[in-house]
Amino acid sequence: MITKIRSFLISPYMLSLFFLFGAGSFLLGEEALVVGVAVQALAIAAILVLSDDLFPILLPIFNITVAATTLIGRIELLQPCYYFAIPVVMGFAFHLIRYRKALRIGKTFYGVLAAAVAILLSGIGHLTLADYADPTALSYYLLMTVGLACFYLLFALIVKADRGYDPKQYMLTVLAFLGAFCAIIVLSRLLRWIGLSDGELDVYEYFGFFHYRNTIANLLIIALPTPFFFAAYVVKRPSAHIGLFLLGCFYYCALLMTASRTAMLFGTLLFVLSMVFYVSGKEPWYFKVISVGVLLVALIGLVNYLYEPIYRLLSFRFSEGITYDDEPRIQLLLRAIDDFKQYPIFGIGYISAKNADIYAADGCITWYHMYVPQIFGSLGLVGCAAYAFQLFQRLGLVLKAPNAQTIALALSYLGLLLYSQTDPGEFVPFPFAAIAVLIFVLLEHHEESLASPSQNPS
Repeated sequence: MITKIRSFLISPYMLSLFFLFGAGSFLLGEEALVVGVAVQALAIAAILVLSDDLFPILLPIFNITVAATTLIGRIELLQPCYYFAIPVVMGFAFHLIRYRKALRIGKTFYGVLAAAVAILLSGIGHLTLADYADPTALSYYLLMTVGLACFYLLFALIVKADRGYDPKQYMLTVLAFLGAFCAIIVLSRLLRWIGLSDGELDVYEYFGFFHYRNTIANLLIIALPTPFFFAAYVVKRPSAHIGLFLLGCFYYCALLMTASRTAMLFGTLLFVLSMVFYVSGKEPWYFKVISVGVLLVALIGLVNYLYEPIYRLLSFRFSEGITYDDEPRIQLLLRAIDDFKQYPIFGIGYISAKNADIYAADGCITWYHMYVPQIFGSLGLVGCAAYAFQLFQRLGLVLKAPNAQTIALALSYLGLLLYSQTDPGEFVPFPFAAIAVLIFVLLEHHEESLASPSQNPS
């Protein structure tokens, strides 16, 4: 019975249903979005009770995360949904007791653990209890350490058990649906901007009701390689191949329309790599020629209709070059260097609020907004050693007998890593750091399956 339930819950039909529900509730407005969050929370609780598998809860959790992101300016609307956290917590408790398994620890756990220790020790000796008393800072601190370690342990059990399906391909499917949801959000914001504009398009108006665009762009860049993987390596029908290729190009266009400089720069680099990955696929060459031809026709129509908004957004973002005179990231980089000079061993502290005079946002801690300065500035030499160890481990897994699935997952992680160079990225525990942990749990499983052919085929 459990096997049948699990098979249904991980089926494409269930994923499609969650996608349609999440995207549909967003398009219907804020009230529908709140209802969608509540219903998906109940669905998560039900899955936790009915199935011994955790993978089916990924897409509804990501949907809820995206919904909360779009309501970040009116988060009070989600207050009624807080009560629905109770059945989810109870579902997790039931799941861990009813479907308990022996713990399994693989090599990437030690990278997660090293990073967690570096964060726990960061700022030691000069941070006070008051620094840890802030609820937002404390939640980030605990989720980046204990939270990510527990997340690894939970999913390592599921991935390494005999699931009857390939978890790598399932994860790529989840990311593809997540990318489609985010691309729809970008398109709806763009069309709203055009529709509300009376005469000249005001870029600041677009930024005003799309202020969460950086988070959406970060998710999009993670999802970007997935349609190209399915087009070139999975589907057989020409129509599906062309459709998935165009979907990947749609993700890239949506990345550009977020007007995030990070997305425009690193998204373009990842798009080029994804195209190389696509061209090297096993599908017939004429599929690819037809796909490119259809793309060119679609681009002509797109540019003809959206030329002005595209031009305004792109020209505005680069009107002063890649950076501008009072660029906060430049100031944060200089601050990170100063912090490292003062606290070279353990850094100034992951939850230090001493950057707030340069940049601060509600609901966030004061990051450096750049991956490398975040490490040496807030975590010091201990953090540098921990994250170098983690990256070395991860690179080893990427290079271990790669196939199409592992390359697609590696490209998704590369998107996150690139975006993290000028954004908090991996220093946000959920969803970004958690996605990274899960990708490498999957690659770890791939390596182990090579040594033990009796495991699920990769």
